[in-house]
Amino acid sequence: MNVYKDGFMKKIIFKGCGTAIATPFNKEGINFSEFFKLLENQINKFKKKYTN
Repeated sequence: MNVYKDGFMKKIIFKGCGTAIATPFNKEGINFSEFFKLLENQINKFKKKYTN
C-alpha cells in the first residue's frame, strides 16, 4: 500500500498498531527479566482478545 505525504509517495510496511512498552531499569541497566514479563503480558492480552 502506498500513500502520499508531504507530496511524496510513502510505502506502508506495517499494519495495525504498535504498543509502547516501558523499559524497566535497575542499577546495571535494562532489567531484562522484568522487560520480558511486560512483553509476555502484552502478548497474552493480545491472544486473549483476538483468539477464540
